[in-house]
Amino acid sequence: MYMKRIAITLSACLAFAACKKSGGGPGDTATGLVVYVAGSEGYVAKYWKDKTAISLTDGGNGARINGLFVSGPDVYGAGYEYSGTGGNGVGKYWKNGTAVTLSNGSQDVNVKSVFVVGKDVYVAGYSYNNSTKKSTALYWKNDSNTVVTLTDGVNMATTNSIYVSGSDIYVTGREYNGTAFVAKYWKNGKEVALTDGTHDGDATAICISGNDIYVSGTKYIGSSYTAVYWKNGVAVPLTNSGYGSLASAIAVSGNDVYVTGQEYNGSKYAAKYWKNGVAVPLTDGANNASATSVFLSGGNVYVCGYEYNATNHGVVKYWRNGTAVAITDGTTYGVATGIWVK
Repeated sequence: MYMKRIAITLSACLAFAACKKSGGGPGDTATGLVVYVAGSEGYVAKYWKDKTAISLTDGGNGARINGLFVSGPDVYGAGYEYSGTGGNGVGKYWKNGTAVTLSNGSQDVNVKSVFVVGKDVYVAGYSYNNSTKKSTALYWKNDSNTVVTLTDGVNMATTNSIYVSGSDIYVTGREYNGTAFVAKYWKNGKEVALTDGTHDGDATAICISGNDIYVSGTKYIGSSYTAVYWKNGVAVPLTNSGYGSLASAIAVSGNDVYVTGQEYNGSKYAAKYWKNGVAVPLTDGANNASATSVFLSGGNVYVCGYEYNATNHGVVKYWRNGTAVAITDGTTYGVATGIWVK
């Protein structure tokens, strides 16, 4: 299936990001906070609350949470579950473990991100047309009855994240122009291109801070794809190694900009984040790894991701100020896609 193929190439870009967040409650022994991490283990969509797994599917069909949002006592996870062996992905979000189905399984649908404002739930994703072999970028508000299409389905398009600021709805993603994928975001349905379309690009997450719009993503620079962020449309490269790198999520606190991702070292991808363009390594580069989402709380930087072990299974982890906490034991494949601390 189309969605299965792109899940591999975009796994480093599955993230929810937001501007500075904070909260309180028991959990992280150093800070007294609860740490939520979302993703999947084996075929099961799940999230972990202080390392305790809460499964959202039974494992009968492949599933994953791609986006996480916590609002008061409510935990929202957005993702997909396959309708059966060889079947299409069904877009869903879960609120406190109860699924809200967004598609009927007639097309392959992937839900990538969720954002909650009051009683309204905004969810971004895309639908793949099995007949035309093209995908349409879209978002839902609350349920399947309110869906907004961002592209016309003529060219391939995908989304990665959604962010709501006041009355404005922002969605990041990419759209094919006949030559390459153009990194872009949509503000209230109107597209803003971030790359010129001569090479592939991708916009992975967005954050609004005051009057400034920050977007993380990937842009072709020189001879390699490079992790970048855009501030009001102006690209800021995060590395010049030339090996290749990806940016997955972004958060802003005051004048500080944090971007998570991965960078190739010549043999493996190492997980890291950048603070104001300065790299902070999270893994040593001996095994492939990716940092997928970031959350700021009380002066601490929380990053989730995964690192492959000797049996080629992804081990779900989060890092607090660079110190790793393993969530899964690596006996089966795991992926982390979102983190929240409160």
